[in-house]
Amino acid sequence: MDQKEVLKNRQYRGQIMRIVAMFYPDPVTVKQLKLGLQEYGLSYTSEIDKHIHYLADDSDKESPPYIRRADGFIKELTDGDKIYITKAGIKLVEGSIQDDDVLL
Repeated sequence: MDQKEVLKNRQYRGQIMRIVAMFYPDPVTVKQLKLGLQEYGLSYTSEIDKHIHYLADDSDKESPPYIRRADGFIKELTDGDKIYITKAGIKLVEGSIQDDDVLL
C-alpha cells in the first residue's frame, strides 16, 4: 500500500471518530455516518465497513476498541445499525491517547 492510500485510510478513520463523537452520548446510525462522511468529501463509502471494523477491533490489548454496536459486536453492517463511541474513543478524540492509524 502506498503512502497516499495509508494517509487516506487514516483520515477516513479520523473522520468517522469525529462524527461518532459529535453524537455522543447518543449513537449514530451507519446511514448518518455515511452521510456525514460524504459531507466532508469522503465519498468512498463502500470502504466504510473495513474502517468501522478496524475501529471496533478488540483483538489488540494495546489498542482498545474506539466504537461499538449496541450488541457490542460489529460484523455485518446495515444502514440502521447504531454505532456508539467507547470511553477509549472519547479519549482518542479528546487527545488523551494517541493512535498513529487514526488522523484527527
